[in-house]
Amino acid sequence: MIEMVEINKMLVPAAIAGVAVAVFTTIIGLIPVVNLLNLACCLWLMAGGVLAVYLLKRGVGKIELKDGAIVGALSGVFFAVIDTIFSAVLMLIGIGANLAAMQQAFQGSGVETPGVAAIGLIAMVFLFGVNLVFGVIFCTIGGVIGAKLFER
Repeated sequence: MIEMVEINKMLVPAAIAGVAVAVFTTIIGLIPVVNLLNLACCLWLMAGGVLAVYLLKRGVGKIELKDGAIVGALSGVFFAVIDTIFSAVLMLIGIGANLAAMQQAFQGSGVETPGVAAIGLIAMVFLFGVNLVFGVIFCTIGGVIGAKLFER
């Protein structure tokens, strides 16, 4: 029986894969029409899990399914952090969601509204949560698939 790979050996492959998926989905999201490819985001996330397993296997040799699941999940965490940072930066420079329009819509409804900064913070916390859930789930699935693909 093969011993499980140490977590510290999984961090670099997971970070590379998570950052790669975050960069790829961000760039794709900025290109009109091509951004429709992000509708297949779960495929990109699973590809990130597969990439993490590939990089891990290259570094340590034999891996088990549980190693694939763990390195995949870790890549999902890295994806969530990096993608949320990218989204925050894009929002700050005006490419992202139009917070001023959101605030005007709230004010038009007569509801007391928080400031633009508070709306942005709430949006980023929500986005991080969504990224974390989807990133971990689908990168883990990709990690298991990758471990099975590269098990020989």
